Amino acid sequence: GHDAMLIWLTDTVERFLTEDEAKGGGNILRGNIGESIAFCVSHFHDCQSNRAHAVNALRPLNSVSVQDIDIVWICFSPDPADDYAIVQEVKTTSGVTLSYANELIADYDKLYGTNLDLTLRSRFKPLKKDFLYKIGGDQGKDFSDRLFAMVGSGPDNSPKIKLRPTVVHELAGTNPQAKMTSIRNTLIGKGWTGAAVEAWSIGLTNLDDRLHRLARGMN
Repeated sequence: GHDAMLIWLTDTVERFLTEDEAKGGGNILRGNIGESIAFCVSHFHDCQSNRAHAVNALRPLNSVSVQDIDIVWICFSPDPADDYAIVQEVKTTSGVTLSYANELIADYDKLYGTNLDLTLRSRFKPLKKDFLYKIGGDQGKDFSDRLFAMVGSGPDNSPKIKLRPTVVHELAGTNPQAKMTSIRNTLIGKGWTGAAVEAWSIGLTNLDDRLHRLARGMN
């Protein structure tokens, strides 16, 4: 997995970080590279998803982190009735309790929360603009309309929206199955269907050291 990520990063980033830059990256660097790892695993797992929106994952060595949905995967099917979108929020932690993963619940609460700037409809608007003005024409308009048709007024009437809460974590000494099962059950209790929630954990040994080596382009 480390070698595969190193190949992907070599093809993606403009340059790797110096040792001092990697040490100074802190939580932002950890989070961005964690999102990149989740992005790559999802990309190879979900080849049928034909559109992706992932700001931080595609620029993982940036010194800032854009506040947005971490990753959105969109599948436009031959039959629009089969369209769906996966909202993948990612947390990266080396803590053995995995308590930081609980923040995933708050991330998903925002999708149909009271802050209108953070709702799913508002945060899909940049994707709508991409379809309308980057793809353009009839196809761009069609994709834009189909994307917004997936968004209902709440979890219970948005069957085309799927959740993929993901934790990238230290493998040694952790119990990710229990943690992610708890998070999945909590989201189902908030109105999402069981079929809509697929909880993931991605475990790597020596996580913090490994992320710093990746940031520096090292095996």
